[in-house]
Amino acid sequence: MDLFFWLSKAFWVVANPGNLLIFILIIALLMGWRMLTALTVSMLTVLVFYPLGHLLLQPLESRFAGPEQMPQEIAGIIVLGGGEEAELSAYWNSPQFNSSADRIMSILPLIRQYPDAPVIVTGGSGSVLKPDFRGADVVQSWMAAQGLEGRLIYERDSRNTFENAIYSADVLPEGADIADQKGWLLVTSAFHMPRSVSIYRKQGWQVIPYPTDYYSKPLSLSEPKTGLGGNLRLLSLGVREWLGLTAYYFTDKTDSWFPSEQAP
Repeated sequence: MDLFFWLSKAFWVVANPGNLLIFILIIALLMGWRMLTALTVSMLTVLVFYPLGHLLLQPLESRFAGPEQMPQEIAGIIVLGGGEEAELSAYWNSPQFNSSADRIMSILPLIRQYPDAPVIVTGGSGSVLKPDFRGADVVQSWMAAQGLEGRLIYERDSRNTFENAIYSADVLPEGADIADQKGWLLVTSAFHMPRSVSIYRKQGWQVIPYPTDYYSKPLSLSEPKTGLGGNLRLLSLGVREWLGLTAYYFTDKTDSWFPSEQAP
C-alpha cells in the first residue's frame, strides 16, 4: 500500500500535463529538436484558448447522475475529503476550502434530510512532505463552528481513495453494516465518482452515488477564455482521474475499469 502511494505521487510529478509539457519543451530546446519544440508550443497555445480538459471530464461526470429521487432511508453517508485546504487552514487558523468544497457543503442539507443517519468524513493527508495537515480536521473545525461537531464521525488517516474505503469501515458506529441494502450515500466530486464507486464496491460497500461540484460542459468556439492556468488545471483533473481509474484497476483495487450504475 505504501509503495503504491509513493509511486503514484512520483509518477504524477512527471505525468501532470503542465509539468510534462514543460519537461518536453526544455528537452526539445536543449537538444535542438525543432519539430518537437513546435509541437509543444502549439499544444500550449491551444491550451491558452481552449479547455480541452472538458473532453476528458465529460464522460467521468456524466457516468453517475446521482439518485433521481432520494431514498426514504439510508444506511449512512460517506463524504470523501479533498475539498479542504488543510495547510492553509492551519496557517490562518480558519477552515479554508477549494473548488471541491461542495463535497463538504452537501453535509448540511443531507443531515437535515437524514437526521439519524451516521455521517463519516474520510480524509487524511495526501501530501508526501507535509502529512500532518489533514482534511478531516478542517471539516471538524468547520462543523464545530456550525454547532454540529459531535454529529459526524471523522476518519483522518487515509491518504487516497483506496484508503478512504478501507479506513471508513474501521470507524463504523456499532450496528452499522457496509453491506446494508439501504445503501450508503457516497459524496464526492462528479469527476471522481466512477473511481470512488468502483473502489468502495470492491471493498464490499453498498453505495448510492451522490455526485457534487461539476466542472465540464460542451466545448465550443465561444467558450469563455480562462487562460493557460485554468485550462491546464481542467486537463490535469481529467488526465489524473483516467490514470487513476487505470492504475486502480490493474492493481486489483477495483473490479471494473469504468463502472456503471448497476453493480456487477
